Amino acid sequence: MKKLMWIQGFIPEDLNRKIVDLCNRNNDLDLSDRFLIYPLHVSLKRTFVYGNFDEISDTVKEVLGRHDGFKCRGLRPYRVDNMLWLLFDYDEELMKIHEDLDKTLAEKHDVAVDKFDLNYLPHISLFHDKDIVKLDEMGNRLSEISYESFVVDMVAIGSKDRENELIRLR
Repeated sequence: MKKLMWIQGFIPEDLNRKIVDLCNRNNDLDLSDRFLIYPLHVSLKRTFVYGNFDEISDTVKEVLGRHDGFKCRGLRPYRVDNMLWLLFDYDEELMKIHEDLDKTLAEKHDVAVDKFDLNYLPHISLFHDKDIVKLDEMGNRLSEISYESFVVDMVAIGSKDRENELIRLR
């Protein structure tokens, strides 16, 4: 069985609650809420197969130690295939973190840079459903709300068989 590792920037808890409540109040469309049961987050790199978790985690911590928190602003609903995201504007620091993770993990641990990473769109995943009409309707509803900007300075490194390890950015 493949072991998958993730690297995620957590959004502030109060904003997490606000967005989840908003999504739940508008979900008479019966969309799957599987993303809403976890802390909402910004994926800093696509989930990847790992060998030695501790070695890769140490490398990720080295990379993160070189970076500051990043700002998320301009949030807006965006559907890609069968997913509804809150897409946000590119932030220079976020892009530096993403590129540094890609480059360093590829060089030190042979972690592939896949299509998601090459075409990185900073976002928060909200819903996944086969019915794109429902996703589009939810996107329309959520587009009528203004979202405050926020800073992400807490990152989780984890996998299904490991507790999240929280790292604070500078």
